[in-house]
Amino acid sequence: MPEMEKELYPTLLALRQFLTVAHHIPGRIRLKFNIGILQQLAGFDLGQAKGAISNFPALKDYRINLATSSVVIEYDHALVNPTLVDSLFADDEPSFRSAVSEIHTLALSL
Repeated sequence: MPEMEKELYPTLLALRQFLTVAHHIPGRIRLKFNIGILQQLAGFDLGQAKGAISNFPALKDYRINLATSSVVIEYDHALVNPTLVDSLFADDEPSFRSAVSEIHTLALSL
């Protein structure tokens, strides 16, 4: 497993337990989060996360709404298959692991 992927996997794994898909259409996903995510994010370098997001052209925008405990992520569905996005939040561990690997490979190719 490449080094960046080794870093990405545990971060996403730790965060996804606090996230559920509220709505997903190709190019836009709304995730609901519970309050437990705040403790996980306390040690998270948001500057580094924003940098990683800005370096991945398939991600167009994201908005966090604390009042509704949700985050909306807009992505280019011509570059990222919506099924791949669904796999990131599925309960199926092998699908999640495969999706992280595929996104990492995609990020390196763009």
